[in-house]
Amino acid sequence: MFGLGLRRCIPGGIASLFLIFSLSGFAEINKMNFSKVPNDYDFPYIRPNIATLSGSLLKSPKNLKFTTYKLRNKNRSNKFKFRFYKGRGPTQEKSITFVLGGIGAEVSSSLANFIADKISKKGKSAIVVPSTYTEGFADAISSTGYTGNLKEDSADLFLAMHEVLWKIKRENRQNFEKVNLIGISLGALTGAHLAALAEEPLYKIRFHKVLLINPPVDLAHGLRYLDNSTKAGEDIRFFRNTRVLTRLLLNIPPILKNVEFMNEQAYKDVSNVLSYLTDIELNNLIADGLKTSLKDVTLASQHAHDLKVIPRRPGRRDSMYHYKKMRRRKFISNLGFEDYIQLFLVPYYQEVLGKKDYDFDKINQEASMYFIEDHLRNAENVFLMHNEDDFLLRQGIDLEYLKDIFKHRARIYPRGGHVGNLWYPDNLKAINEFLDMTL
Repeated sequence: MFGLGLRRCIPGGIASLFLIFSLSGFAEINKMNFSKVPNDYDFPYIRPNIATLSGSLLKSPKNLKFTTYKLRNKNRSNKFKFRFYKGRGPTQEKSITFVLGGIGAEVSSSLANFIADKISKKGKSAIVVPSTYTEGFADAISSTGYTGNLKEDSADLFLAMHEVLWKIKRENRQNFEKVNLIGISLGALTGAHLAALAEEPLYKIRFHKVLLINPPVDLAHGLRYLDNSTKAGEDIRFFRNTRVLTRLLLNIPPILKNVEFMNEQAYKDVSNVLSYLTDIELNNLIADGLKTSLKDVTLASQHAHDLKVIPRRPGRRDSMYHYKKMRRRKFISNLGFEDYIQLFLVPYYQEVLGKKDYDFDKINQEASMYFIEDHLRNAENVFLMHNEDDFLLRQGIDLEYLKDIFKHRARIYPRGGHVGNLWYPDNLKAINEFLDMTL
């Protein structure tokens, strides 16, 4: 949900979340033992929020070879972009994998592009799919222009994925026998909904395998956690906040300057720098990074249908122009995820679409895993990777639920935070095994 949208946790763009793994040395694995975590799993014992941030600080891949495909709504101006990585290498396989990022992840997301690039180098094609929580999705793909209802967003996204896949097949004169999906964070929860939709006759894609990495179970819990982390960070004194950012900007770039792939020493050095921060400060950095797309999504919704909630943009001749401009900017910047749903999404469904029964709880119910539980319980092609200390899970509730639903298809690691341990060798091996698994 969330992990891939962590694009700007630290100002200056030094934070970009992506997954580093080698697709060499595949090991055959039977789906019945996917759940087994190695006995010698030795990921460092650190605070979950430090793991999350440490795993996010790495450079973007270079020299990527992809083709950009664009979809647009003829009644709107924006475009929704996909990136297609054609399979290359010594062997060619007739498979393609959709890679879905987390909240706010654009098509340029480092994580999703790194995964897609590595998959393509092994002869398997891949498509990078941006998050539904982006301006491009709201403006070009969403049937309403109001993103945030994951059930409806998934249905809109599925149709767009089908259209771009058809274009790729036609232009490359290539047929794909197997279509897979890897979703991370909010992209994993979206992927779960897509897997359920694939069983309906309307949708023409049938997924061969689906891997869900660190999805939230209850979306409202995850969004409220981020909102609360943002609000808690507002109490940090200005001089303290300045010292925090200065420390990070001075110490982290030199550590990562010559690091192409995350390794244990670099991870340890970065973690030591972050250990200076309090939990409030760490959580605030994570939340602010994940919130960067919310402003664009909110404004895009008002371009589609203005509910007159946001103070209007003042004209140059308006009295108190600068005050009104500042008030509008402050209103938008102070919005949280729950604010967006309560102030914009719910009124739109109730007043414009006439769905009076739609409230925050109903939208969350349809977005969360409980809504598609029956499918996930019986779908032998859907697998899960998660961490016990993921702070977006409700402790003592969600993990037991996931274990019950996925059973032998769930691999639960003892630690790693939220998408903070994907660089670790054992985690990478699990992803390799999934990609090479025979069902």
